[in-house]
Amino acid sequence: MKARPRSVEREVANYLSGKFAEMQLDPVERIPVLGREGPDLTINQSKLAIDVKSRLEVPKIMWRHHGATKWGITDPLVAVRLCEFEKLFVDLPRSEAIVPPKTVRGYMEHMAGWSQEHIPAIVLHRPRIRIANAIFVIREADIQRLMNNIPKFTEAKWQDEETSHS
Repeated sequence: MKARPRSVEREVANYLSGKFAEMQLDPVERIPVLGREGPDLTINQSKLAIDVKSRLEVPKIMWRHHGATKWGITDPLVAVRLCEFEKLFVDLPRSEAIVPPKTVRGYMEHMAGWSQEHIPAIVLHRPRIRIANAIFVIREADIQRLMNNIPKFTEAKWQDEETSHS
């Protein structure tokens, strides 16, 4: 494997670890390459199985939108820049008929087939793009599963339920 993809995987792990720390989650690290099949980063309490793709073939159209954007109508994907990761957890705009590129759908299908117990996700990067602007992609149906694994959201939900029963 070339040095650039390895360094991008390390940088994505460091960047996401900062985001995860804000959500009371353990950091993630790049998994060494030897015989690896599946995610590029270790899996923490979020249960995210993340594959990092740093290639010229990653479609530029993925960078067209800011904020969390739905791609597709049936089983939509949600894409957001890493620097706007928190926007995954707020109300998303209505889905438009933006068809996710075939390449991106293929990456997601590969990760979804890897494990049923983990939440598949990919990070898309193109050479010479800042890591903060890399695109995080997850299936819309998995966002609630992800939120259920984050103490920040489960504690708030528990407190809301407790106050409503008082």
